[in-house]
Amino acid sequence: MKFRQELWKLYTENSIKIRNLTVKFQEKTVLDNLHLTIHPKEYLVILGPTGAGKTTLLRTIAGLLKPTQGNIVIGNFDITNLPPEDREVAYLPQNYSLFPYMNVRDNVLFSPRVKKTKTDNEMTELVTEVLDMVGLKERYDAFPNELSGGMMQRVGLARAIAADTKIFLLDEPLRALDARLNIQLRTEIRHLVKDLGITCLHVTHDQDEALSIADRILVLKEGKIVQMGKPATIYNRPQNYFAAYFIGESTSLEGVIQEITDECTIVLLPSNHQLICRPSELEKGVKVKILAKTETIDLNPIEDSNHEFQGDNIFTGEVIDRVFLGKFSNILVKIEGMNNPLIARISSYDVDKFKLNSLVQVKIEPHDLTPFLEE
Repeated sequence: MKFRQELWKLYTENSIKIRNLTVKFQEKTVLDNLHLTIHPKEYLVILGPTGAGKTTLLRTIAGLLKPTQGNIVIGNFDITNLPPEDREVAYLPQNYSLFPYMNVRDNVLFSPRVKKTKTDNEMTELVTEVLDMVGLKERYDAFPNELSGGMMQRVGLARAIAADTKIFLLDEPLRALDARLNIQLRTEIRHLVKDLGITCLHVTHDQDEALSIADRILVLKEGKIVQMGKPATIYNRPQNYFAAYFIGESTSLEGVIQEITDECTIVLLPSNHQLICRPSELEKGVKVKILAKTETIDLNPIEDSNHEFQGDNIFTGEVIDRVFLGKFSNILVKIEGMNNPLIARISSYDVDKFKLNSLVQVKIEPHDLTPFLEE
């Protein structure tokens, strides 16, 4: 107990510093020489495809995996070689890891009982509060096999909250929830973390979830950091093709840089269309990929002569499909000579303006297009 109290003092800063962190499974490198600093009380969301190393990073910080090399420092204390029980972090895994022989109440109170830091009355108040927060107040006496997957996920989240630590490691904590509860809980989790001054690492595949709750987003690919920054920066100013492609919905185009000026980069597509893009530091003649995000593509019916587009990047195409998504709809436009149809997102109230097989004008502003080297 004295050791944990001393460790807790060092955690008051609750920053996490990761240096030269590498994790290998036999010959496969899962995390590749990561350098990363998570600031005190920061909400960091880790985003990436399956197999990127997201869960491995959390499990290594939690002490469930031993790194091949590198160090993990929390506050001023190197925890690289500490056992999991001495790290004072709350880890919520994907598979919930609930004790099947304990009811919901006892699962939630497992950590406080082991630590013996609260009275019986305090634990009663605690479990009532956190179960109410996750919408399970009435199921306190149920056992895990009596709960749905979403309910078990919420019990796991409640147990992490009740652990009373300054570090949260959440591995897709909202993945088994319905859409409405997901939105509600993501907001509540962030508010809770901020109110309690907790440093949180949150893994997800859900881009909307990441963009809405993160202070910063870390994009991982094959165990390496692709980009790290504020949500708006990651979305609007991706540093490479993978980050641009992975976040948001878009159409990918390929071409060759024809000219570079201080104002723009001109790319020639295989269809012989010119595409005017942002200025870049690439070289003339190199092959590039360009992503046009759905919300940056403007459409106008050809018959609407009162609203003809002006400027650069204006094309004529045919509507080949319409996909209803509720408030918004995606319109797929085929432009002669282009391999991929452009996907434009519009308000569903306007979808009748764009009938199947009708001709439309397409416009993309140059500042919405960034050329990237092929990866």
